[in-house]
Amino acid sequence: MPTQLDAYIDPDTGDLPAIARFTTGIELIQQRIRRRLRRGVGEWFLDPQGTGLPLIEWRERKPPDIRGIVGRVQQEIREVPGVVATANFEGVHDPAARRLTVSGDVIVDTGEVTAVVVTGVTEQAHNAMVFGVYFSSGRIPGGIPR
Repeated sequence: MPTQLDAYIDPDTGDLPAIARFTTGIELIQQRIRRRLRRGVGEWFLDPQGTGLPLIEWRERKPPDIRGIVGRVQQEIREVPGVVATANFEGVHDPAARRLTVSGDVIVDTGEVTAVVVTGVTEQAHNAMVFGVYFSSGRIPGGIPR
């Protein structure tokens, strides 16, 4: 498989940095996951399939369908090129803080594992419909589990 390459996008601002650079490998896959999970259904006019997460429907449903949300987040992550599998995903709802947190492991084609945490962002500078997506990475000894 040829090496995949894309422009690096700053995860904090969502914009190109002042000094442009490229990204590959696990950093590229994390960037694609972040971008995919922050897109709502029908948000982009050039996307006739309506890919993305049903953020508005999720926000309106009380209490949230935790199993459905976790399943849909996993489905979106598995659609990212380079992702082999997802594992250990769970969702935790904190009704007092009105926050749902989804976490799990993403296994990529290089044998690396990245832990992902998806949670609601409560900072005033962010849109209430945006998720914070955070990663930590490691490597599976001996390569990809089969």
